[in-house]
Amino acid sequence: MGATTITIISTIIGSVVTVTAMFILMLKFVKEPLDKRIDRLERRFDDLYQMLLAHFMDVQSKDHPEKAEGHNE
Repeated sequence: MGATTITIISTIIGSVVTVTAMFILMLKFVKEPLDKRIDRLERRFDDLYQMLLAHFMDVQSKDHPEKAEGHNE
């Protein structure tokens, strides 16, 4: 093997190791914050849903007080 072949093989091995290390670090430092962001978004959607539900129930009870109180006529 010539020096050029060894240099090319070393460069390829170094590139593979670098890309693999970057991928592992990306998974470690990006995946966890993404999971936290997704959880935070889910909580916000739950809060928004509860707020809208309470608002529409309040509007419905003002529009139809007899239905909100449970009176069947």
